[in-house]
Amino acid sequence: MIIESLKASGFRNLSRFEIDIDPGITLIVGKNGQGKTNLLEAAYAALSHRSFRTSELGSLISGTEEYARLGAEFRLSGDRRADIVHLFSKTDPDRVRLNNRIIKGRKEFDRFPVIAFIPGDVELSRGAPGLRREFLDEIGAYISPGYSALIAGAERLLRQRQSLIRSSNPDVTTLDVFDSRYAEVSEQVARERELVVRELEPLARSIHRRLSSGEERISISYRRSWEGSCLEHLLRTRSEDIRKGTTSVGCHRDDLALLIEGQPMRSFGSQGQARSVAYSLRLAAANLIEARLQETPVVILDDVFSELDEDRVERLLAGLPQYQILISHTTVPDVGVDMRTIEVKQGALDVQGA
Repeated sequence: MIIESLKASGFRNLSRFEIDIDPGITLIVGKNGQGKTNLLEAAYAALSHRSFRTSELGSLISGTEEYARLGAEFRLSGDRRADIVHLFSKTDPDRVRLNNRIIKGRKEFDRFPVIAFIPGDVELSRGAPGLRREFLDEIGAYISPGYSALIAGAERLLRQRQSLIRSSNPDVTTLDVFDSRYAEVSEQVARERELVVRELEPLARSIHRRLSSGEERISISYRRSWEGSCLEHLLRTRSEDIRKGTTSVGCHRDDLALLIEGQPMRSFGSQGQARSVAYSLRLAAANLIEARLQETPVVILDDVFSELDEDRVERLLAGLPQYQILISHTTVPDVGVDMRTIEVKQGALDVQGA
């Protein structure tokens, strides 16, 4: 998939713009605070109706505007073309038109893969388990039909169980029902995530080996929060869950274990290694999505050059020739790779040749 053009008005600090996007590598350059990440965010939101920075889509709207309009024309496999327009509003529900047809829900967006690497991704190695679960669920939504609905169902059941155990006198019969249902869906989610990890692991390992010139080995594995039967664990911990007002076992407590040279990244990885591992995971996700969805993802790399030496940067870029790539950086790096440049200065865009 390739974004052919992007346009927006009232989006963050960016001036009204309409630009063509190169099918290869595009470098978005400018000093900090000028709007580079905002432009990457616009491309990401155009394909996903999401932000990689916030869950509050109202914050995408410029402070002086009542709404933001964001549009893109893109080409899918088989030379299929699509046109999408998003309208983000401060007062009314957001609206999205795909090929001049109003769409609702997330199902349509699971067909338009976009992968973003952001500076905060260093926390994939060392941050809270929820970040790693979200990473796996993002991939699962693209490659497995019904995955998004499965996750939504699990989250709904968890909220209902949480509400019940926090009540003054939880009804045991009702709790039995929720324990059984949540255990069943947790088992399903764990199996789906394990399938993702099984396919993702060799891809990430190979990419990281190339980035490190064969000097570092990584491995990833899925860790359930229970052994054996999830339901048995829920029943065993019920009294403690009621006392604490939380559910201690289930797919919401699972994690992705990341090792480098056999040691936990969380404890032993440096900042540079954390970035390299996160990048390897994101690119592995792009490779997996392409293979399973038969659609090439758009790859967004925000400030990816920080804390990577020039050799790793060149190897990073050399591994992405088949993707449309949007990269941000404060300067044009001397890496010997042809790329189109868009300079951002105080929200205004200046498109330059490769």
